[in-house]
Amino acid sequence: MKKVNGVELIRGGKGMAACPSGTLCLYTHADYNQGETDGDILSIAPDIQLDQAQLRTYGFIVGGRSGVSCVVNKMNKAGALVSGADINGYTLNVAAGAYFSDLMGVTYPGGGTWNDKTHSVVSAPVQEVILKINLENDILLSVGETVETDLVIVNESSVSVERATVEFVSSVPATVEVGGFDTSVNIPSRNTATVRVPLTGRKVGNAQLAARLRMPVGLINNGDAEKIASSSVSKRAVNIRMSMAQQMEITAGVSLYYAPLEIKNESDVEIAGVVIESTSANTTVLTVGDFENVVTLPPNGSTRVNIPVSGIGAGNAVLTTKLSPPDDLVNNGDSQKTMLVVVHTRRDLRVDQSLLGKWKKVWDKPEFIYSYDLTLHSESIRVSRWRLSFILQQGAVLDPDWLETQKDWLEVDQALPGFVALVNKAGRTIEPGTDLKLAVQVLYPGESNYYNELYSLHLRQLE
Repeated sequence: MKKVNGVELIRGGKGMAACPSGTLCLYTHADYNQGETDGDILSIAPDIQLDQAQLRTYGFIVGGRSGVSCVVNKMNKAGALVSGADINGYTLNVAAGAYFSDLMGVTYPGGGTWNDKTHSVVSAPVQEVILKINLENDILLSVGETVETDLVIVNESSVSVERATVEFVSSVPATVEVGGFDTSVNIPSRNTATVRVPLTGRKVGNAQLAARLRMPVGLINNGDAEKIASSSVSKRAVNIRMSMAQQMEITAGVSLYYAPLEIKNESDVEIAGVVIESTSANTTVLTVGDFENVVTLPPNGSTRVNIPVSGIGAGNAVLTTKLSPPDDLVNNGDSQKTMLVVVHTRRDLRVDQSLLGKWKKVWDKPEFIYSYDLTLHSESIRVSRWRLSFILQQGAVLDPDWLETQKDWLEVDQALPGFVALVNKAGRTIEPGTDLKLAVQVLYPGESNYYNELYSLHLRQLE
């Protein structure tokens, strides 16, 4: 077998001469495998340590009745046989140039002899230390969340440990992912060292976490080589709020109207894949059109969805809008909103609009006034009493100062959250074929292109 990383398995090797110069050699049988037909030698260059698993990767099996029965040290430094599978436990010093032809003759500290007791080996002088690992158990995460867990290593010995190696693995990386951290650590004598390991929840489920400590060559840790902890990932809690007017009025047979839905993400993470479903409780009165119903919500931000609706026949219908977050999230906010949609019979009245302008109400405040030029039109009938309704978007109100200037002839007929209706109580008749102009001013919490028009404008005659 080829020499790999300073280690070579010599199949059928016999005698002391078969041990290469400058190495530490393990023999599977006493008396240097002489007189045996199945003996092997493992030759190890200086300053290498191998645990039980590593010994097996070289084809040198230890444990049970198989193991080390003879050792030869042709190095110019001491080596050690170690009883534990993780380079821990009792040690047998093998001085430079020394050998043991039969380990049956060497007393084992735990009782019996050293024959077949070797499970690890170090081709260097060794010192014993005691390191203990403290690790939080039952680590709880949510999907998309990253936390740091503290791995505390306690050195109970008088020997300082330099450049020990920390391994930290997850049994299910797809559920709990271990992030990057400094794997090399120094632990002063009679002191502690803390390694902070980042963990990220990737999907709902459980994972076992294993922290392992690898010693630098020459140190035997008779403390903890490994510590196991449990972890679980749950759905991430978010807060999504929905805002929709309680009512809107539309006309049957007219082109699409839009019911604006404001969705606010009150969480500090982006939420992709939010599904919006909107249905009519009475499709003979109201139908819902197609719209882009999968949205992404920015962290601590808002998204607008305009839901298209059409009036089919006169009557009332409830528009129900539901929100569904991705499966790995749980929403502690709103999941459903309803709106009453009143559909009126089509008359020969219509209202057109345009934006006249916008300005700050107070120069050092965020609120803006938007002024709309409305044109009220009748084809053939004289309308002395009329009612104009529209949707007020989230946070908007009729400007109180403007309303005060109109109070002699205009009054608020109905004001529900997100909905307003205005009625002329005196004058301002709509004559057939003659447009009636009306400037309406709305106070908004800020400035947005969404505010450039009034939604669901509806004009109807009153008896």
